[in-house]
Amino acid sequence: MTVIRLLMFVVLCLPLCASAGTNYWGHIQALGKFNTPQGNPQMESYLRSLSPEEMLQAAREYSEYAQSTFPEERWAEASGTLLVILALYGPEEGAFPADRLAALLAGVTDNREGRFFRESMVRLLRQTYWRQLTTEQRRESRGRFLAVVTNKKSPAQLRALACRELELAVAEDYRQVIHADRNVRPLRTDKTKWSNLNNLIRSGEVRLDAETRKSLKSVRDEIANITPTLATLSQDAAESPEVKDRAQTALKTFADLPVVPEQ
Repeated sequence: MTVIRLLMFVVLCLPLCASAGTNYWGHIQALGKFNTPQGNPQMESYLRSLSPEEMLQAAREYSEYAQSTFPEERWAEASGTLLVILALYGPEEGAFPADRLAALLAGVTDNREGRFFRESMVRLLRQTYWRQLTTEQRRESRGRFLAVVTNKKSPAQLRALACRELELAVAEDYRQVIHADRNVRPLRTDKTKWSNLNNLIRSGEVRLDAETRKSLKSVRDEIANITPTLATLSQDAAESPEVKDRAQTALKTFADLPVVPEQ
């Protein structure tokens, strides 16, 4: 398990101070002392023994510890330990199981969960698991991100993060559709055309095939549904500055995506 071996030392980079009531996380901390340059077979074996539900519980226990231990400016760094705890949560190959995704999405939107845990689940989904998700699973995930953005009962920092990851997810998916087009793939070896790809698409000099255009329309329809909500947030005087700024940035990113001319 290369991922585990690469990330095992993350645990040791954090203070080993088990909080009261820990179970899974406390055991993972204790196993951290057995790290070697070649990996940690004991921890790998333990992580393999956990069910998906137990992995998530370990992640919650660690999140409670991290939220009470680290300053907010270190939360993104501290969330790296969850990559160890949940290294085996996603499939090694094949589709992402629907029930496991549902549990992650529930953690994102549930106001009863801690903020560190919710922010970490947003990062984990978009930055780690995204390419393992189907088109429909990505669409569902983006919808949950948007639900967090619009939920004023959620912390402003979490909402801003969800808005950022929603923006990046939409833009990434849009570009991937374009980059997979049979007329676009050969341009990767032409640095001049590749760097000017958006303009070539807008002008019609690079013509996208029908299937690509259909997939792009689906994403653009989603953007059209999202845009009014983000526009309202960006102009709401009562809204937090973090959310307003992220909404404005997302709107600009969406506006900059190349629109395919009618053919």
